[in-house]
Amino acid sequence: MQMKHYQPTASLSPYIKGYMVMHSGEGMTNRLLPGTSLVMAFRYKGLLTYKNGADTPLPASVISGLRRTPGLVQYEGDTEVILVTFREGGAAAFFNMPVHQLYSQSISLQDVFELQQVRDVEEQLALATGDAARIGIIERFLLAQLKHTKTDAAILHTIASIQAAKGIIHIGTLAKSVFMSTDVLEKRFRSIAGCTPKQFATTTRLRHAIDQYTPGSSLTALAYDAGYYDQSHFTRDFRSFTGLAPRAYFSTERRW
Repeated sequence: MQMKHYQPTASLSPYIKGYMVMHSGEGMTNRLLPGTSLVMAFRYKGLLTYKNGADTPLPASVISGLRRTPGLVQYEGDTEVILVTFREGGAAAFFNMPVHQLYSQSISLQDVFELQQVRDVEEQLALATGDAARIGIIERFLLAQLKHTKTDAAILHTIASIQAAKGIIHIGTLAKSVFMSTDVLEKRFRSIAGCTPKQFATTTRLRHAIDQYTPGSSLTALAYDAGYYDQSHFTRDFRSFTGLAPRAYFSTERRW
């Protein structure tokens, strides 16, 4: 698998972290862990299949919401894809619906945006040559979809607080920090970030624990540092998050 990373143009950088261009080579299956960013994918060559008990071919262009469980995606040989990774809270600027409606789903862009615009982008990507040309096509499409440039400062503050605490924070504390009830915070947070504050914090906490692991390190210490005082509770949450027990997960090859 070959991967190249690119930064967005200045007008899109408030909403988008970056682009990743992937070429699968001989093909592979990748375990996708839950994350805190929505992701848009544009496939212009080959085939992607979501393996969820049944093999489900993915459309040429999709938007994937946040999720709490892992997914397996199979890349056919010589498949080429560009992933658009949104900043936390950034994807909401492009949609006329609360982004939590995308939770645990991967939906064709043809079902979300104007059909002909999406078809035009898919055709242009298939005909284009080079990463710069393709990313330019995608950026023009995204700029045309940009609907809400005014951000929700309170929710962005809440997201930053969860990240700073590495997910170990009480939701009541977050609500007080932005002068909201927990119910109001949850409703606004879901519509902007794509999940509840508690789900976001859990994902942040477990992703940080995975990123902190080094071969041979203590799983007990890892659990403790992640705010777990019960090893069995950590193992249960970890298995739900990755599909594997901690030791089994860390012994497998990780892609991205």
